[in-house]
Amino acid sequence: MVIKLGETDVTALINNMKTKANSLTVSDSEVNLSKTNLITFTEYKDMFTNYKAAFDNYKSIVTQDAEAMLGAVQAIVKNDQDNANQINKLD
Repeated sequence: MVIKLGETDVTALINNMKTKANSLTVSDSEVNLSKTNLITFTEYKDMFTNYKAAFDNYKSIVTQDAEAMLGAVQAIVKNDQDNANQINKLD
């Protein structure tokens, strides 16, 4: 089975994925909890801090994966070009 994808199409899909991941945001605001020790509020603040860190890590992972995929596409294209050049030399 052969699957044929154009370099331009694949690169555009990968770049689109990277762009969308980078455009994700989480809004936070400064909350002063110094005058309360209600566990519900302090736990919420900690949970949000952890959530935001995980969210930022997710964006970083998607960006790194996209860069790796783009590198793989470039390597495949180069390999195909090298193979085509070798075939042309045989003719």
